[in-house]
Amino acid sequence: MGDVEDPGVYAGFPLMEFFKTEKGQWCKRYGRDLSSKTSPSVYGGYQVTITGMFSEKAATEYYLKYS
Repeated sequence: MGDVEDPGVYAGFPLMEFFKTEKGQWCKRYGRDLSSKTSPSVYGGYQVTITGMFSEKAATEYYLKYS
């Protein structure tokens, strides 16, 4: 995400779009305590990181399916 005045607001639409994808739906289904963090990027602008808790089985499935 480029250099914007309020990165939290600008991150909302791409996050919403991510959670509409197959990968995003999977994360919503199997993840607990999903949250996002917006921080300055070393390349300029901002980076949005999504974190959450997954069981070992779900984490293995994620890596096999999406990596």
